Amino acid sequence: MPFDRAKSQISENKKVAFLKAPWDSPLVDVPGIGPATAKALKEKGITTLYQLAGVFLTFKAADVDEDEWCNRMWEYLTQIGCPGGHKAGVIDCLGEKLSLAFPAIYTPQ
Repeated sequence: MPFDRAKSQISENKKVAFLKAPWDSPLVDVPGIGPATAKALKEKGITTLYQLAGVFLTFKAADVDEDEWCNRMWEYLTQIGCPGGHKAGVIDCLGEKLSLAFPAIYTPQ
């Protein structure tokens, strides 16, 4: 199943709080990432929000459109065992946070 930002289950309040939070916030502060996903990320060497953003950015390339970029992150999250109902929210929130630093990199919902 491909990424669909409309399937994000993250409330607007949670998203806004995350967007205002510092980049050095713990992974479990990312909406949609709970203890199990944080543990799976840690097993891959991802322990900070900076590193998670870096993973997401590695899937972005000149010949990769936004949908494909998000689908690649979807696949990564699937491979590490992130619950299906949370992946869309993680990607949407992270994409929107990245767009604050890199305008036009992601189209918010």
